[in-house]
Amino acid sequence: MNRMKLAGICLLLAAAPLFGAEKFKDASEAKALLAKPGATDAQKFDAYRHLAEGVAGGWSTWTPQFEAYYIELVPEEEYRKMRLDYRRYLEEALKLRSSDAQTRIDLGSYLAYLGESDKALDTLKPALAATNLTARQQADILIWMAESACQKGDMKAAKAHLEDLVSRKLNTSGRYSPDPAALAADALDALGEDDLDALKMPVYSDAKVYPAAQQAEYSDSFAPLSKGVALVLGKDIKADDARVKMLKAKFASFGIPIDAKATFAVRINTGEIEAPAKPEGYAVKVSKEGALLQGHDMLGTTWAVVSLIQLVDQQKKAVRICGVSDWPDVLMRSHTMTFRHGLEIDLFCKIDCGCQQT
Repeated sequence: MNRMKLAGICLLLAAAPLFGAEKFKDASEAKALLAKPGATDAQKFDAYRHLAEGVAGGWSTWTPQFEAYYIELVPEEEYRKMRLDYRRYLEEALKLRSSDAQTRIDLGSYLAYLGESDKALDTLKPALAATNLTARQQADILIWMAESACQKGDMKAAKAHLEDLVSRKLNTSGRYSPDPAALAADALDALGEDDLDALKMPVYSDAKVYPAAQQAEYSDSFAPLSKGVALVLGKDIKADDARVKMLKAKFASFGIPIDAKATFAVRINTGEIEAPAKPEGYAVKVSKEGALLQGHDMLGTTWAVVSLIQLVDQQKKAVRICGVSDWPDVLMRSHTMTFRHGLEIDLFCKIDCGCQQT
């Protein structure tokens, strides 16, 4: 993963992990204590926590790893060592004090960041049984368990963790820090059936693609859709695909029925037209008989579906006859905002990297 892409991902959350009180002047002092034969487990625990703080990383900005990589521009080898050391220090601290909830949270979230979801869940689950957990600690445990379950493809478990978190009614908001309780509520919205039509976007598009396409030929003619639309899906698109659900939800909102017997067919990734061979590239061709949608990749297909929705004149219940070939000039297009149902905004502005600011 290149540095710019990692930087965009890091911006998803905006606060470093929580650490205990600092007990050492610098890393060398902590390492010296660990080398002493008579050091107690409590002293070693504090030393490892201090060392971990000096090389912390993960889904946070302005951690030592973030600053070393993006600001100080340390060599790749040194950065890799920081990543390995952070994990090792937390693992050693947890061996010395397995009941420490914060160490479990920090290590579990880092394992989730590394994509080691099973280990993350094994590390986080015992922390939930700890007593005197703060609201933030409870929320962090459950949000990272949800993330780990999501990585495994276990959406049922991910949703259960999110529902558990929301049901606790925790206040985790704070200045310059993540709000995992609010994030859980947003995530549940995104997993819900109706979320992607909550804002009724697009409100107005002039029945044209937005943002303006690289290549587009628009006519002044429209194909009527009021009698219904049939869906024909390519082999890589399933009936329960989120993009298909979104298309159905939007058309239902427009008063356009989905009917397998309809003469107008929307054909998605059937290979009948060619998408631009570029990341997120897509093509849309609309005629009186139907619409052909083709994506070069996963996001390209997403933008093709979004574009078809934008091409609909909602009052006429008709779609503009046209041809569109489009791709972004820049990848990792993002923003910072605080808004419920932000995913719908991202989709209809073709933003490929949303960032929720809390």
